[in-house]
Amino acid sequence: ENQTKTLIREVIINGTTPHDAETRVLGWSENATDPESENAVVAKIISDENGNYTFTNLPAGNYTIDAAYNTPAMGGTWFTGSNNTSVSAGAYQDGLDVWLGFGSEEDAQEIVNATVDSSDVSGTSAISGRTLAYGMGGKVMTMDNSTVVLRMEMSGEEVAETPLTDFLNLAIEYADNLRGCEIEIPKTLDALEGRYIMPGPSNDPIRNPDVLPTGRNFYGFDPNIVPTEAAWVVGCELIDQLLSVYSNGTDESYPLKVGFVLFSGNTMKDLGVLESEILYLLGVEPVWDRSNNIHDVRLIPTEDLGRPRIDAVVTMSGIYRENWPRQIELINKAVRLASEADDSPHHRNFVNESTQRTYDWLIRQNGTYTEEQARELSLIRVFGPPEGVWGIGGLTSAIAGTGTWDSEETIADLYIRNMANVYGDTIWGEQYVDLFRQNLDGIEVAVFSWTSHSHSVLGIDHTFEFFGGLSMAIRSVSGESPDMYINNLKNPGGAELETLQHVLMRDLRSTYYNELWIRGMMEHGYAGAGSMSEIMSNLWGWQVTNPDIITDEMWNTMYSIYMQDEYDLGLKDWLNTNNAWARQEIMARMIEATRMIDSEGNPYWTPSDEIKAALAQEYQQSVEKYGPCCCIVCCGNPLIDSYVKGLLQPGAEPGHQSSSSSSSSSSSSSGSGTYPADWGKADATATNQTDTSAQSSSSPTGVGITGDVVPEPPSETSKPSDASDASNEVEGQVMTEVQTSSSLPISGAPLMAIVAVIAILGLIGSGLWFKRK
Repeated sequence: ENQTKTLIREVIINGTTPHDAETRVLGWSENATDPESENAVVAKIISDENGNYTFTNLPAGNYTIDAAYNTPAMGGTWFTGSNNTSVSAGAYQDGLDVWLGFGSEEDAQEIVNATVDSSDVSGTSAISGRTLAYGMGGKVMTMDNSTVVLRMEMSGEEVAETPLTDFLNLAIEYADNLRGCEIEIPKTLDALEGRYIMPGPSNDPIRNPDVLPTGRNFYGFDPNIVPTEAAWVVGCELIDQLLSVYSNGTDESYPLKVGFVLFSGNTMKDLGVLESEILYLLGVEPVWDRSNNIHDVRLIPTEDLGRPRIDAVVTMSGIYRENWPRQIELINKAVRLASEADDSPHHRNFVNESTQRTYDWLIRQNGTYTEEQARELSLIRVFGPPEGVWGIGGLTSAIAGTGTWDSEETIADLYIRNMANVYGDTIWGEQYVDLFRQNLDGIEVAVFSWTSHSHSVLGIDHTFEFFGGLSMAIRSVSGESPDMYINNLKNPGGAELETLQHVLMRDLRSTYYNELWIRGMMEHGYAGAGSMSEIMSNLWGWQVTNPDIITDEMWNTMYSIYMQDEYDLGLKDWLNTNNAWARQEIMARMIEATRMIDSEGNPYWTPSDEIKAALAQEYQQSVEKYGPCCCIVCCGNPLIDSYVKGLLQPGAEPGHQSSSSSSSSSSSSSGSGTYPADWGKADATATNQTDTSAQSSSSPTGVGITGDVVPEPPSETSKPSDASDASNEVEGQVMTEVQTSSSLPISGAPLMAIVAVIAILGLIGSGLWFKRK
């Protein structure tokens, strides 16, 4: 366990003062030397059996490493030595060997009795090395149990810049604020009784600690100030970073078109960084009044911009549409200004070029659009869900429901049809599917922002729903995935542009591969297990929408940790005890990742045959012992049962089945599953025709049937009519008995309610009749 965690536990859990915690954990002396002395002693340690020493939590500066070693076996002979080095902020200097030679006791006394100045220790740098000496015959010996002292030349002002004590005091403040969140429940009850609730600000609690404690009537802010001037500066810097990746000084080297995803919560926290990026990319800037309100946008002259105006296609969540209509209006005006700008002969205008291509395409649609309509639609760049809808028409459920689709194109089409709603100056919420496809074509880069400390990019499904979905749709239209970037805005003082792959890999390593996170989830029983299965589902969501980013190594590591219990936490027994169906869902998700095929005809995950067989066996045993989990990856998905049986049958080669193949290739071997034995008798052709007609008759909003539960299986009592039908069985464990019907099924509870209502109405009628008599 590292020193930082131990220090925080001491001050927050045990109530130790920062100074006492530093003395106890880091071994700092109570008698500090003068921090302004030229050779302030920072720390001392004893080297290990191999002569190794390490100093951590160091600020940048120049250091001297002194070492002393006493050999009682040689009559108390002393060896001393020193080494000088410099370390920069955040750096790690390794291999700093201190060579010891003969010295006197007086030479070593100063080193051995050195005091430690606690005020000098701060920062994140580190220094490590070994203490060495030449022995008999010229051999190098590691001097174990050497006393090693670190001295630093620095002033008191430098020391005060990043004191460790200040960080510990801040941790105490955060902890007290979190404890104050206990008011949430009583204040919620007060609100229900109409009592006054103290107001408080909203934001991420790390970005704005004033958010804590929660339990207050939180408020947002004035939307008229977004983007703020500070957000504009950050947005411009991030776009310059992005364009520097591509530009070689010529207009042709810049990306022609960039896609964006806007979330309402992000804008509330960063006050318009992504909006600033969109405007700046178009070559347009905000205009603020004296009260710092945004009242207009204006062109940046091409000679000041120094590059082409780059086209921007904006997608947004439904919540963003509800909360930020003013910002949508500003973006629309910016597109119009940029498209009409005459930048010749300085630079090309990609916005104008894109507008003209779209206009020409609209005019070619056999008289469908007038010139005026074509001109208006050619300037559209903002798209989102239908009015009144916040998400993307069940996209996350569709991706999770692997038994309902067999092609990424099906999922991409679901995204496109649900996000093809136009939000412009004169058109608001109308669906234009082909126009959206036209805008998606040619997007080379996609950008999203992340501001939250409370959850990760991988931790929620909305990120792959909107950002991953955008990438998938672009790939479906143009044949290539865009370069995916995320603005890391979690630190208000240090915005960074990062690749999506880097962000997801960091989320995995820091959290979901992390033993401490898993142990934390294990403290929450049923819910903790559900969080583990949720992460597996989100990883699958990114796999489908961005298959080039999710690797076999990621799946292999998740298998090692969550199925093979790499950390020896007893996960299998714990999951089975607290939430056996969460473990079953984790296994089902992994199995489906090996069964499902990507657009290039390859399994999404290709583990060894041993891993697939182990997963199938564990999954089968779980279903038999605990019953099938009622999760979307299993319910309504007979294909997984067929595939698992194929994996378990000796010598069989289970095919990578898809929903189009249904259960026709299922194994005839016996075993429990999640579906009745007669599931496979359904006519695949009729089913496909039904699906096709349902797709074509979908509502104007484009909400399709992908992800819905597949048609109900036949009754358990039905039997195959002949031997050929029997060969197509998919045997399973029935969750509930169902009956097929051409009409919608009515469950027992609603039917009883109807009967009860009729009876009550009859009694009331009888009473009225008797009263009249």
